[in-house]
Amino acid sequence: IRNIRRDGMDTLKRLEKDSEISQDDRKSMSDDIQSITDEYVKKVDDTLAAKESEITTV
Repeated sequence: IRNIRRDGMDTLKRLEKDSEISQDDRKSMSDDIQSITDEYVKKVDDTLAAKESEITTV
């Protein structure tokens, strides 16, 4: 998940450097990518906690 986030952030930086997007657009898109990353990391953590609980109760 974090590698995909890094790839997205690198792409945004490259697009900004090449003047294909503005700094404001990059910042907005970076915030969106971070929000999505946080959401999925939480889902993974919740699933992991549920599985750990399931395994320890058996």
